Amino acid sequence: MTRKVPTDNDISDRDIKIIAKDYGFEPQIQPDGSVDLDSNIYLFARAMIKEFEQVELLKRKEISKQNDILSQQVIALKQGFNIK
Repeated sequence: MTRKVPTDNDISDRDIKIIAKDYGFEPQIQPDGSVDLDSNIYLFARAMIKEFEQVELLKRKEISKQNDILSQQVIALKQGFNIK
């Protein structure tokens, strides 16, 4: 199953409910009498998205750092320097 991973700012309870149902979570009768997923599922989903975003940010920073190093090495090679 392939989905666009939404950011914390653009995922709705409805989106979470659809995804949760796809993975077998079923709405239950809540203390107020409504039928919905447990509120912890929504909290968990948003926490996982936030964690995912943090990991992706760290990956992008590392890729950018490696790109800078490679760019410096290419410049040095073009200028005739040996790189070890």
